[in-house]
Amino acid sequence: VYTLAVRGFLTLWGRASLREAVLMASPAFYIFALTVGAAAHARYRIPAMPAICLLAGAGSIRLFGKAQ
Repeated sequence: VYTLAVRGFLTLWGRASLREAVLMASPAFYIFALTVGAAAHARYRIPAMPAICLLAGAGSIRLFGKAQ
């Protein structure tokens, strides 16, 4: 999921949608910055998962093509 989220961020950034990419990725980056280190538990990353899933969806569309 995280790999597809990075791919989705790069896809949106490359399509001149930098504003949308930053708006979707900023909560995820913020929460990951707070939960790095010894106190890194998965429960603290749950608020970032909706944004990560949206970016992963954009990345999977770019990677696998549009559904028919």
